[in-house]
Amino acid sequence: MATNQVGDATGEHHTINTGDGKDTITLTSAGFISGSSGSKITIGTDAGDDTLTISIGVIADDAIAGVLTIDMGAGADTVTMTKTNGGDGGTINVSSSALFSIASGDSLITAYDKIVGFDMAGSSDTSDVLDFAGTGAVTDFTQSTDSGTIKSHTLSTGVATFDDAATFDTALVINSGNLSDVTSYLAANTATNDVTAFTYDRDGDGTAESTFVFHNTTIDSLVFLQDVVGTTLVAGASETAGAISIA
Repeated sequence: MATNQVGDATGEHHTINTGDGKDTITLTSAGFISGSSGSKITIGTDAGDDTLTISIGVIADDAIAGVLTIDMGAGADTVTMTKTNGGDGGTINVSSSALFSIASGDSLITAYDKIVGFDMAGSSDTSDVLDFAGTGAVTDFTQSTDSGTIKSHTLSTGVATFDDAATFDTALVINSGNLSDVTSYLAANTATNDVTAFTYDRDGDGTAESTFVFHNTTIDSLVFLQDVVGTTLVAGASETAGAISIA
């Protein structure tokens, strides 16, 4: 779907909903910016390993609430976005970004969603938001029950690093070889609704270049942010460089 609508007036909404199955959605609206009295983009898919590619413009600083809301439903979904978030370096508006709704059971430990083009916060741009079921809270967990090779951790504003020593000393690089140990460790040690981020080496070169975000809930959630290295988790809107917003 391609459109020339700017979305800065009422009645220019884009709403796309699909059913079960493996759906592929492409939306190109390079001029779409929204505004305080503007329009929204709402995308919802149901069960299935769906693929969404979306390209829009620079979201207005005063964008209408819910300017870009994405709910990919159950399945190992892939979202690729090209856009620029709003934000004026002063009043922070969570609406000037994308919001991903993630219900319990939507993005599983073994079949997680992947987001390419997730925008972290910058000095004048708000972060995209991961809106988990319940009310996600930035974790401050201290419990440390071993899980496989993972025996200890340290935290910095919700971002965890892990060690294979009983007393944390040197951070391990998390990759496909120890990912399941990390998620089991978080499941065992975090509280309900805790949200934890950790960096990840997806290509096995020894350097983390991406981030996973874990949510402890009835059915734990895991979301992969490709080529994003988060340095802090924030509940709500943020323009702090390197921040990933949750709700």
